[in-house]
Amino acid sequence: MPDGLSLEGFEKRFPRGSEGWEHFSTMAVFWETAGSLMRRGLLHEEIAFDTFMDAPPWGKIERIIHDRRKREKAPAEGENFEWISKRARTWVKKREAAIRREVASAQPRAWIDPPHGRYCFTAATTTLLAPNDFVIRFVLSEDDFAK
Repeated sequence: MPDGLSLEGFEKRFPRGSEGWEHFSTMAVFWETAGSLMRRGLLHEEIAFDTFMDAPPWGKIERIIHDRRKREKAPAEGENFEWISKRARTWVKKREAAIRREVASAQPRAWIDPPHGRYCFTAATTTLLAPNDFVIRFVLSEDDFAK
């Protein structure tokens, strides 16, 4: 489904009762429920966003929901979905910043003893930021240099 699809365009493409309509409804109900539970403290934000819920597809349906709010005169339509999406974006930004700070402050050291004297330097480190803020870190240790 393209971003920015209007309600009219959505209903033409996926009429009520179609498989596409049912998929949309299921997804929207899931995120609306998750947002409602999280707002009331019944779903822990840190656990939810750190596992799989860090990217609600709000951008895909935002216009559809706003159009429904106007047409149905229902200002609360999708409010929890919109709320959880904003919270997720904020959480991801904070989490990525924390990871970058942690990586930047890590100073693993390696010692080598070549014939000309002992040297200490920051060990070679490679860090990959993978989806969902999972950090994969490879550090060459003193033992690696000894081999």
